[in-house]
Amino acid sequence: MQKIKLGRYPIGGVVPAFFSRRFFLLLLLTLSCPALATGESPPVRIACVGNSITYGLRIEDREQHSYPAVLQRLTGDNAVVLNAGVSGTTLLKQGDYPYWTTAAFREATDFEPDLVIIKLGTNDTRFRNWGQHDALANDLRELIAHFAKRPSAPRIWVCLPVPMYGAFRALNDRTLRRDIIPVIRQVAQEEGVPIIDLYEALDGAPEYFPDGIHPNADGAEQIARTVWEHIRAHVP
Repeated sequence: MQKIKLGRYPIGGVVPAFFSRRFFLLLLLTLSCPALATGESPPVRIACVGNSITYGLRIEDREQHSYPAVLQRLTGDNAVVLNAGVSGTTLLKQGDYPYWTTAAFREATDFEPDLVIIKLGTNDTRFRNWGQHDALANDLRELIAHFAKRPSAPRIWVCLPVPMYGAFRALNDRTLRRDIIPVIRQVAQEEGVPIIDLYEALDGAPEYFPDGIHPNADGAEQIARTVWEHIRAHVP
């Protein structure tokens, strides 16, 4: 087999004494990694953790118009955005569909994100779930700690859920405002995690929510732009 030559010295041949093994390996790594060769930083990994609103349920062509997809366009080549939303999931571990049990939760974990956006709580207002004030606070603390302990040591933001418009048998905007949001806000403040107030950002905009709960493409874009304003300083 023909040896590949690097200057006068064949790779696989004898390396001169002044060409140390460490330097040789570093040179090979640099040649094989464009980011190292050009001095550019690798893309920032952003994990969007959430429920159907993150997933993009009921948005036409959600792969292009969900809020994580819009956030990807806003970040350009500087980031890789993972949509780790799962419809119907709860922040509560003892809820009727805990986010903790999903493949998306494991995927977001294995993604080793640099930034994590947590947007859960809407489905915790369901009558079968609510009434667990202390459990909600503890489970949010555990979720924050879970990602904070990852080797990538990500920065974490917690979102206050978007408002709901209309009356529903299961979900309840009054419970969201009166019970869920205060717990999320309190835990985030105690843990020193910044808050992204999506409730305020989309309050008074029912036109963004055709079914009263899930945003359309315009609503998802508003969510993405609000998130982007909070995290853009951490995306090179």
